[in-house]
Amino acid sequence: MPSMFTGNTEKEGFSHDGETPDYGLISDDEYEESIAFAQVQLQIPPAYIVQNTTGCLFISLSESITDNCSLWILFNKEPLCILADLHKTIPLVDINQNYKGRIQCSIAEPYNQASICFTTGIQPSDAGVYAVKLFKPPGEFITNNTLHVIGQPTKPIISAQSSVIAGDVSTINCSSVSSSTLSTGHDLFYTWFVNKHLVSGHRYTVSEQGGDELTINSVLKQDRGKKIHCLATEDEGISSEPSDEIVLNVLYAPEIVIMPSKNVSVYLNDSNLQLVCSLIDANPASKLVYSWTKDGLKIGSSQNLTLKTIKRSDQGVYQCLASNAAGTSLPATVFVDVLYAPEIQTFTLIGGQIVNELDSFVIVCSIRSPRPGNITIHNQNTNETVKIGYNVYSVNFIENSAQCYQTASFVCLAGNNIGRTQSHPLDLYVKCRPRSMDDLYFQTLYMGTAPDVSVSTALWDIAIKPKNISAFSINIKRDFLTSEQFGFYTVNVSNDQGFFAATLFIRPKDKPEPPHNISVMCSVARTAILSWIPGSERGAQQTFLVSYNTPNKRAQDNHTVFGNSLVISNLKSRRYIFTITAINMIGQSQSIQESCTVRDLEEESCPLKTVFGFLFALFLLISVGQITFILLTKFRQRYVNRSHIYTQNAETALVNITHAYDLENVHASMTSRTDNQMEASRLSCTYEDVDISGQAHSTQNAETALVNITHAYDLENVHASMTSRTDNQMEASRLSCTYEDVDISGQAHSTFLGMTS
Repeated sequence: MPSMFTGNTEKEGFSHDGETPDYGLISDDEYEESIAFAQVQLQIPPAYIVQNTTGCLFISLSESITDNCSLWILFNKEPLCILADLHKTIPLVDINQNYKGRIQCSIAEPYNQASICFTTGIQPSDAGVYAVKLFKPPGEFITNNTLHVIGQPTKPIISAQSSVIAGDVSTINCSSVSSSTLSTGHDLFYTWFVNKHLVSGHRYTVSEQGGDELTINSVLKQDRGKKIHCLATEDEGISSEPSDEIVLNVLYAPEIVIMPSKNVSVYLNDSNLQLVCSLIDANPASKLVYSWTKDGLKIGSSQNLTLKTIKRSDQGVYQCLASNAAGTSLPATVFVDVLYAPEIQTFTLIGGQIVNELDSFVIVCSIRSPRPGNITIHNQNTNETVKIGYNVYSVNFIENSAQCYQTASFVCLAGNNIGRTQSHPLDLYVKCRPRSMDDLYFQTLYMGTAPDVSVSTALWDIAIKPKNISAFSINIKRDFLTSEQFGFYTVNVSNDQGFFAATLFIRPKDKPEPPHNISVMCSVARTAILSWIPGSERGAQQTFLVSYNTPNKRAQDNHTVFGNSLVISNLKSRRYIFTITAINMIGQSQSIQESCTVRDLEEESCPLKTVFGFLFALFLLISVGQITFILLTKFRQRYVNRSHIYTQNAETALVNITHAYDLENVHASMTSRTDNQMEASRLSCTYEDVDISGQAHSTQNAETALVNITHAYDLENVHASMTSRTDNQMEASRLSCTYEDVDISGQAHSTFLGMTS
């Protein structure tokens, strides 16, 4: 029997008296109402089958199946399957001719469901609402379910800005379209990938779960070149193919460095120092704009900066900036250190160039130099370094009490490892009171000699620049002096700082004083050894005549001597009387006589004793001669450039004074100290005058006249107590003096000047 879908009704179980049974086809309105009723009555989950795959759609039955039930499965109001004899194990199934080979229809009684299964790839045209019409006397029951054919979403389209500046926010969008049928109620979810890895990290934000917008917060320079794509996945469906990749183009400001990159040290007057603003990275790297500054001031706009002949002003901090479309770089910095010898920036006197003695002053020297140096303030007159500083930019020499010797020219010397420099001289003038240059306040001069008075003072004359004068002369010349013109002369020098006086005692030339302290030794066989201390020459050079004879005048001889000792040998064994006569151009004076008995060789008790005696005497004679020679040499060297004449015994510690005019000899040992040193000197003298009658006299009828002398120029005070005595009375006078000189170093020098009676 042909199928009912082709007009043939002869099929088992499907014929009834040769007539086509009434399948109860319903109108469109009735169909839609049935579907609506069924959907309201039974909530049946829809079926989702992926396109081109196989699958089944299940439709629940609203009534249980009995023996006389049958049903139709309809799609778009067209029957697809008719099932009869549902109570049998294998019911009768008739399939629409258009669907044969594509579907299978069946009943699942335990689940009270009808099913339609697609055995070939399902197509979008298969999507829709499928209905089941159950014929169960006495009524008909219709239920339905929806089949969704799930297609692959379209390939997503990804979009973003062509470029983004580092630090900004970048937004990327992804869009796709569902190809499923029915499309209603199907959502698309998007998955994002960066360099083929799922996005992760706090910088990446998706608009919502599975959203179509990706936000990159604060794009980094390192994001440049990253590849981003997306994927669309349909709810209850499959995923699309991946979108095309977009490559992030991150724009960022240049990163630069100055070459050479470290601080640069160059020498003054070097040439062509080139600083290069070198590009490390930038996007875009073209059309860069450069800018150079030095110590904050713009000096150039090219990539390279060239410093030609290096000047001191080239030292400083150099910065380079580079700009592009994304912004401006951080500054690259280098310090250029110009090396040169220090320059004297300041060399001056605080307090003025002219100061009073004992006032204060400050000498300041400061330098301009790339680094600290060694600074020295030097006194050119004394060749003395008064101040030195190491690794400094300035030094101060502070003097709280100006001294006369500091009147000088000072210079400042500065140096570093590059070189040295010296300032122009700076003159300092110290206004001082007049003073003796050689501590000479009293001099005895003989006729024919010149005074020696050296005074330091400051001369102030509007016609000349103020300056200290350490030597000047005031001359008084007298060719012929009468007896009244001999005596004491005073030289007074004064200025606004103080006063100075020197006393000159002028006396005529005279015969020399007799030698004294005669010593005669005859301990060596046939030899006499003589020594003596010369007296004052009194204005004319003296020689000595040594005479000796025997008491009976049987032997006598003379020897001329220029020194103060003599050895006479080859004498016979007898007693000799020796006399020493001092002779100069004026006259002569004899010493007292001394005698000595010369022994012969045979009188020696032991040859060895004689040898030792001779050697001892010779040693003693040589020692005395050397000491005397040294003292005389020192004395003559000290006074050789001075016009006045002192006696040869002035250097010694002993002074014999027998006349008032011999007082100058006391002063002879005091002439070598400076005035400052003399402030601490002390000269104490005790003078006692006993006349021939044995009575003691003094200028004030005292038993003893005491005179304390604290300066050399007070010596005339001693003379004052002696002027009332006659020469004969003075023969018995005694003057004993002790002089102690304490110099500025604190060392004491004592000299016993003499005692004579």
